[in-house]
Amino acid sequence: MQKWADYYISAVGYDEKENITKVRVKNSKAGKLEPAMEWTRENIVSAFEEGKTFVTVFYRDDRWHKGQDVHIITVNEVKYIRTDKNRNATDNLESLPEF
Repeated sequence: MQKWADYYISAVGYDEKENITKVRVKNSKAGKLEPAMEWTRENIVSAFEEGKTFVTVFYRDDRWHKGQDVHIITVNEVKYIRTDKNRNATDNLESLPEF
């Protein structure tokens, strides 16, 4: 598997206001995705601030596929996790499975 980013997000958890609270993150080792780890929203933002990159991934046809690049967007001094660079004050990781 080609390396698309430092980390791969495969599922997302939201609170009642549809803000991301946690994600399932995979790392790549020797060209294969490792089992997912649960990261908090704060873990993701900190990793971005350290220069790490993320993409979403989905499993279909017996293999992992690249989704979208993930970005941090700041609106009114609040950081949002998004797959687009839209300036909406909401999180958005496309249609990843929820947990």
